[in-house]
Amino acid sequence: MVVVRGMMASDAALLALADRLSSFLHRGQWYDEAHRVSYIDHPRAVARLLNDPYDKVVALLHDTLEDTWISQELLMLLFPEEVVAAVVALTRDPHQPAAQDQPAAQRRYYRQVVDGGPRAIRVKLADIESNHLGGNAGYSWLTTLNERKGSTSRTPWG
Repeated sequence: MVVVRGMMASDAALLALADRLSSFLHRGQWYDEAHRVSYIDHPRAVARLLNDPYDKVVALLHDTLEDTWISQELLMLLFPEEVVAAVVALTRDPHQPAAQDQPAAQRRYYRQVVDGGPRAIRVKLADIESNHLGGNAGYSWLTTLNERKGSTSRTPWG
C-alpha cells in the first residue's frame, strides 16, 4: 500500500485509476487513424512491456501532460510524487521545436529523460520499443544514456 495525499492506495488501485484517467483524457485521439487504433492502446502497450507497477502507471500517463488538458498539479493530487516526477521527465516542452525535427532538441529531451531517473528511462525505452523506432532513434537514445553514465556501449546495460 502507498499513501497518496493521506489516503492508502494499492498498486492495483493506482493502475486502475491511471488506466481510466488516461483512457478518458485520450478519448477521441487516434494513434493510427487510418487503422482506427485508439490512442489509449499506445500507453497500454507501453505498460505491458514493463514489470514494476509504478512503471506501468507512468507508462499509462506518459503522454497525458503533453497531449491532453490535465496539469501536473492535478496529477499530483491523484498519484505519488515519484510517478508524477517520471511523467514530467517524459513530457516534451510544448514551446520547444519538435524534437524529431531538430537533433539539438532531441538531445535536450533525452537528457531530460535521463535526468528523470531510472523509472523515466525504463518507461522511455519501453515507449521506443512500443513505437518500433529502433535504428537511429534508438541509437541516439542509447548514446545519450551512455554519455551520462560514461560508457560507450550500444546497450543501456553494458
